[in-house]
Amino acid sequence: MLKSEVNIDEMIGAYPEEAQMFIRTIREMVLQIAENLGVEEVLETKRWGELSFIAKGGSTIRVNWNPATPAKCYIFFICTTKLVSTFQMIFGEELDVMGNRAIGLDMKSPLPKEILHTCLSMALQYQKVKKLPLLGYS
Repeated sequence: MLKSEVNIDEMIGAYPEEAQMFIRTIREMVLQIAENLGVEEVLETKRWGELSFIAKGGSTIRVNWNPATPAKCYIFFICTTKLVSTFQMIFGEELDVMGNRAIGLDMKSPLPKEILHTCLSMALQYQKVKKLPLLGYS
């Protein structure tokens, strides 16, 4: 079940058109993956000024565009998890992994949907997979 604490159209509408398309696509992916995984509740909210998704049993996912790097959108994860370091190990050649916090997405390139599906799935069920090798990736 989706719960929302923010006006999604207003929040996403504040971004440039190209960023809006990317962020809407990522949002749709998060919600679809959560549904497919049987996540009971996803809360859409605003954290640190960014569109955020909080799932019971998962780890917070934040999505943002920044005018300082206008050609990119970002997906942020909690830096104290093993998520981003695992993404680096598995997808380091295909993803722009930024430290232990984020994935940078070039808006001039197609979204790496299969890779993002894996990353978002891991985040949405983090409590279940955090002790598995490579967070359950096989």
